Amino acid sequence: MYSRFNLKIQLEDYSLESSAEIEKWKNMGQQSKLEFAESTDSILERYVKGEILYGSALAEEWFEIIKSDIFISHSHNDQELALVLAGWLKDKFNLKVFLDEVIWGSADELLLSIDNRYCKKTDDTYDYNKRNLTTSHVHAMLTTAILNSIDKTEVVLFLNTENSVPKIENVISESGNYTLSPWIYEEIVATNVLKRHDWREYRITSVYENAENLPQIVYKLPIEDIKEIGIAELRLWEENYNKSKIARKGRRGDTSAKNFNHPLNYLYSTVEKTQD
Repeated sequence: MYSRFNLKIQLEDYSLESSAEIEKWKNMGQQSKLEFAESTDSILERYVKGEILYGSALAEEWFEIIKSDIFISHSHNDQELALVLAGWLKDKFNLKVFLDEVIWGSADELLLSIDNRYCKKTDDTYDYNKRNLTTSHVHAMLTTAILNSIDKTEVVLFLNTENSVPKIENVISESGNYTLSPWIYEEIVATNVLKRHDWREYRITSVYENAENLPQIVYKLPIEDIKEIGIAELRLWEENYNKSKIARKGRRGDTSAKNFNHPLNYLYSTVEKTQD
């Protein structure tokens, strides 16, 4: 990971765009998500068939197919917003975007497959102790995949909305940003502890939130040091990048020049200028 951004945005921010454009971006985001999901599903089918599950190998294969330019961390309730954003990034900058829900959803399917095979009792209930064990193993596998993908992705965007950082009353008196999602918490903490890489390294080759009857377990999000951006920065990024394309039209440059003209470099410079 080279950089991360605390993106405060909502669907209403796209109200100036035509409904056709928004639908196009949503479909592009959905298509990208499906491509990742189909790859992860095919991997799961191979691993669940055998008597022995090779957890480290599964995590590594997951990681290999989810390499991308941008990793989007978001609440399941913001799925539509995440798809529109992913489609916009693909349409405007041709950036490969990975939505974290692909791995979380695959993990649920993997856990169900394992539990149905190894943890079910004769009365169609599940063995509590066996389920605890399978859950811990699956969580370890997907956590490894998530950490690897964040580490190898140039930019992490955290969609900071009321769904991911809800207003929680009568729980904790101190100020701060809290989430009810352990998965979002895990991803944000990862961006704090993982080693930062130079952006050039990436250019060498180019639901539980709706669960009922559960206690509210909150996690304080360490996002104070993550640069906050919004729709204004995204629009300015697009504008600056389009201007650069016009200025470069017809020119031929070496690999180094192409790297510096990468769309993500214009994101970094845009944010630096607006927050100086």
